[in-house]
Amino acid sequence: MAVSDSDYEGGFQIPAPKGIYQAEGDTNLSVNYAYRAQNIRTERGLLASAYGTKEALPSAGAAIETLTRFPRRNNPEAGEVFVAAAGGAIYTIPAGGTAWTKRGEGFLSNSWSTVIYETAKDGATVDVLILSNAKDGMVALYGDDLTLEEKTLALGEGYANVKFAVLGRYAERIWGTGAEEHPDSLFYSRPYDPFTWTDVPETPELGGGMIQQPTWDGDSFLSLQTFGGYLLAIKRNTVFEVRGTDPGSFTISEAYGSDGPMLSRSICVDRTSMLFLTRGDIGLYDGSTLRLLARNALHETMRMLGGRSGETAAACMCNHVYYLALCVKENENDVIQENNAVIEYDTERGTFMLRRGMRVKAFCGVDGEVYYADAQTPFTVRRYNAQDAPGYGGTAMQCLWETAWLDLGKRYMKREFELRFTADADEDDFPLEVTVQTEKREKTRVVLLQKDRRDYRVKMHLKGLRVKLRIASGSRPAGWRIYGGVEVRYTLDEA
Repeated sequence: MAVSDSDYEGGFQIPAPKGIYQAEGDTNLSVNYAYRAQNIRTERGLLASAYGTKEALPSAGAAIETLTRFPRRNNPEAGEVFVAAAGGAIYTIPAGGTAWTKRGEGFLSNSWSTVIYETAKDGATVDVLILSNAKDGMVALYGDDLTLEEKTLALGEGYANVKFAVLGRYAERIWGTGAEEHPDSLFYSRPYDPFTWTDVPETPELGGGMIQQPTWDGDSFLSLQTFGGYLLAIKRNTVFEVRGTDPGSFTISEAYGSDGPMLSRSICVDRTSMLFLTRGDIGLYDGSTLRLLARNALHETMRMLGGRSGETAAACMCNHVYYLALCVKENENDVIQENNAVIEYDTERGTFMLRRGMRVKAFCGVDGEVYYADAQTPFTVRRYNAQDAPGYGGTAMQCLWETAWLDLGKRYMKREFELRFTADADEDDFPLEVTVQTEKREKTRVVLLQKDRRDYRVKMHLKGLRVKLRIASGSRPAGWRIYGGVEVRYTLDEA
């Protein structure tokens, strides 16, 4: 039976796609949210495939566990470099370079905490990237000639062998914590002197020192983060706020809340918020309280977290988007050793999205671009959201957008569905799968999108009281876009 426009009696529209939301179950969710989705972007009213990834830097020969950039303000003609730690060595490479240069080797750990500062060298001021971990101690990479030097710190009597797992910068001092034998201690250097940490009794404001902050629960400091005008000293169960400009005015107070971070690599600060992986969810510190960001918003994803996420998680913040790489199982019995998914949280729009198919070992945000070290051979560094590279290294990404179940009035049977949307693709005849599912059955139509933007109508003959819409692709590494949302119309019968 032919159905004309005047015969349609009901419908719904996805006017402004947003992201994933699972906190209220899988029924009658706002149509702008997906109950399941992956590898999708929705900014500016689009419902589109996510941008792909592209190789940006070559392999260092082993998995890169620390990746950071080193801008050289005092040597602007030299440009910035990327710094990586892999296979017990530290490497540098200029942006766009073709080979890494080894600057030091023989280190016990590839996981380093870093801060950028300035220091005097041969009578001149040079930039310095300071790196430290609890096994190797501190090293300094100098910006003038990129030489790497192991540092023996002046720390005072009784602390000669202290090695910091974590570094921070606050009040023109370098701060260190996470030393294995001093889990409750916060050390700070002299101002403008990152390698001298002893006090100056006659002028205490010019000296270094230590703050003891035990919590009597076996916890230890795992991160230092500058937050607004003060420093956050972070334990798993407690966050402390350090304020003041010198030892005479330093004060420390405890933040409220108990949903603290699991590991330091997941912690990122963006203006007035700090985000992190907590126990089975994403946590937020807003300047006064530790709490969950949006309880159960990603319930199904977090339910499938692999046990190693507490060890392997990596994160960065770029353009107000929080990127968190985790181990996420497809099936209950899966055993996953490396991160295979990324949660994206847009702090401006308040939306979540899931990316699958990316093996992230370490993240680095640079001037609005996100780079990640690939955990798989050949261990290259790739650019995230590369607009000129659909798919993952030439492999099609599996894109999915699926609504929750919609009853749309339980008294009525819905029949004769028609979908309307406007779309285009990077290639002609790109296959986009459109599925309508009811409690009785489902039907899928393959729509061949063209490079020029066109209007599409898709009709499906099926019926049901409840309905969900699914849009998917994954056969070819090319991008596609739906503009202005999707409209679904249907006829109605009394149930």
